[in-house]
Amino acid sequence: MRISLVIRDLFKKILKIRLHIVRGNTDIVILDDYNAHYLEKVASKYSCLYLRRGYYDLYVSLLTPIYFIFYFVKLKKVYKSAYLASIRVINPMLCLTYIDNSEFVFLTSNYLQPIRTIAIQNGQRTCFNTAMPNLIGKTIDTFVSFGCLEVDEYKRVGIDVINHVPFGSLKNVLYKTNKNNNLPSSISPYILYVSQFRKERLMSNHKTIDNYHKIITNAIKVAKILKVELQIMLVNKRGEGEYFDEIKWYKEYGFKMSALIDNDKVKLKAYDIIENAQLLIGFTSTLLREGFGRGKKTLFVNYTGDHEYDFPVQGLWKLVNPSDTKFINSAIELYQMPVDQYNDIACEAAEYVMLNPDSLDMLSNIIDGYIENVVPYKYLKQHCGNSSKFSSPGI
Repeated sequence: MRISLVIRDLFKKILKIRLHIVRGNTDIVILDDYNAHYLEKVASKYSCLYLRRGYYDLYVSLLTPIYFIFYFVKLKKVYKSAYLASIRVINPMLCLTYIDNSEFVFLTSNYLQPIRTIAIQNGQRTCFNTAMPNLIGKTIDTFVSFGCLEVDEYKRVGIDVINHVPFGSLKNVLYKTNKNNNLPSSISPYILYVSQFRKERLMSNHKTIDNYHKIITNAIKVAKILKVELQIMLVNKRGEGEYFDEIKWYKEYGFKMSALIDNDKVKLKAYDIIENAQLLIGFTSTLLREGFGRGKKTLFVNYTGDHEYDFPVQGLWKLVNPSDTKFINSAIELYQMPVDQYNDIACEAAEYVMLNPDSLDMLSNIIDGYIENVVPYKYLKQHCGNSSKFSSPGI
């Protein structure tokens, strides 16, 4: 039985193999095409080749067997050796990815020099100790991170980054530049809960489900006391993914469809909703951190009992296993606090967690420098100032 499963799994993998002949010059290889459309603004002037998610894209030339043998001797892994051999025969100037916690970031950083590798952070990493075991103890060429938090945490868990560049969220900057930095000048009175719904967690009674229930229940109480609307920023786009399961779950709490906002990630719809809200409430969502970095009043709440889910910086924006009364009072205090007063208190912590640049210039300049081969291997410097006052012994 076990042998038949192995054979079936091998057969499925063989069906996903796609062989390609190397043709022409390629400046950039995109290591994973998932969400790669976000990279277009910084890579569009170069010739790019996308390695697709879910397939084994292998590029061949007369040199492929030689490179494959070279890497197989080192790695003793068939697919990883073929993967590296493919990129070597493509011979780009740069490997670029928006999947920063992929093992292939380590592979290309360590085995393809002088080809450069840039990994751009796409999501917050809540559990540094457990979320990226495939990278701990490894070396990464260049990591463009949300903020200096990752500089401290990567050092703590033993991920060696040669060039660590705190930048902010690429999607957040794209949203701002698409708006020409003309963000809404008025804020609506609603409270926004940022959903992290996952059907598999609901079905398995994952510890985060009870956590979500407590946060939503208390957020409903806060909205009733303040006599304002509580809206839900969904994970899913209308009609896609787990949208109908997510809708059904929130309707059980009494929410009407008008309060459930679908998430069109291509149009960056969530960023408009966040920008207009008076207060953001949630667990560990990347959207929450992006809002926090933009100066939005934000409340991060963790009821799981697992401190790896705690927000990494102490302040009035962080609650850990609060009583109902503490939750409600904290949310009301934040809601009623003048924005200027809040930003005076939160601005340094926000910059530590999530920088908020107005343009893509820094990222574009790094890519240009790597393509034009004018940036030395250990050239980039990180400027994190006194970030140690925020860093914690563990998240």
